[in-house]
Amino acid sequence: MDLPHTLRRDLHAQAEQTQTTDDMTLGLDASTTWLALARHLCSRPVTVVTPDLDACEALLGGAATVQTPGGTLHPDSRSVQALTPLPQLDLAFVSCEAFTAGGQLQETYPAEAQVKQQL
Repeated sequence: MDLPHTLRRDLHAQAEQTQTTDDMTLGLDASTTWLALARHLCSRPVTVVTPDLDACEALLGGAATVQTPGGTLHPDSRSVQALTPLPQLDLAFVSCEAFTAGGQLQETYPAEAQVKQQL
């Protein structure tokens, strides 16, 4: 049975959520799959570090603490405040454009590759 892409992505996100526990610090890069994961994490007491503004928005108002590489996202003011170093991550979910024959990740845009390296 061939499932629609959005359903496959959501099922994948649900499965990945099972790898997380409350109070973990998680890194999510910018992708539609990890946006789906953010939607599943919004009610959980976790810290999520992501450059993805859609994921930030999905997490706002829930139990999760949201940080971007530029600082902490505050739900009341909907702003990023105080440039902070990235916290130590317990687990990172990262996508990429491709893999090299040697198994290294490749990304189209250097700035995105740099953020993924930080995560």
